[in-house]
Amino acid sequence: MKYNKVITYGDSWAIGSGLDIDYIHPIHKDLTTMPLIPHEELEKQNEKPYVYTVAEQLGCESMIRANVGKSLGVITSTLLKDISNGVDNFDGSKYILDDKTLLLIMVPPDTRWYTERNGQEDFTEMRVGEEEHKHFLIGKSRYWFQYHQSMFISTIHQTLRHHGIPYLTMNNLGKFGVFDCIDSLRPLIDWDKHMYRDSDLTSKLEKGHDFAFDNEHPNQSGHDKIAQWCLEKI
Repeated sequence: MKYNKVITYGDSWAIGSGLDIDYIHPIHKDLTTMPLIPHEELEKQNEKPYVYTVAEQLGCESMIRANVGKSLGVITSTLLKDISNGVDNFDGSKYILDDKTLLLIMVPPDTRWYTERNGQEDFTEMRVGEEEHKHFLIGKSRYWFQYHQSMFISTIHQTLRHHGIPYLTMNNLGKFGVFDCIDSLRPLIDWDKHMYRDSDLTSKLEKGHDFAFDNEHPNQSGHDKIAQWCLEKI
């Protein structure tokens, strides 16, 4: 299939933390947002995130819609708005997600949670370790996170399938076997479009060799492997 763009949604893994990159757009410094990083900016970087390599191999442009510490709730909300309203480009135009747009959705750990921002119908994260997040966790069982993560992922799969938008989802840390998708929602997930049913990307990458000095984010070798796995999967 011929694609016009490959866009990745997600958290620090999607934005390329751990790589030698320095985005010029200051909006990515605001961690409450999910900025759009265009292809032209990715071309200038010394190292390339997985989305750039996938797009290059497919002969199209890449874009990033992500930020550090994003929760799956905020990623899902942003994606649903983009499907309805289009993605705002820096030139004031809108890019419409369609069947020529491949989406690579990086699924973050399910312990991240979010809240509404100032009554603006806009969500932002409760930062892990801060008082708001600690208070929120009180009384929550493991099932709370299992249930909502299952709801988010099944919503992403069902919505994109309904609109005919090609996609892959992938867990960077925390495989389905750990948080265990609830039984009633398992049939709603297209497991052929998820990497991987029995593992997360952290487990598949080689410790040390494929990770940056922080041992939490993939380096160029890690991003190259993720790109290759995506190309094999699609």
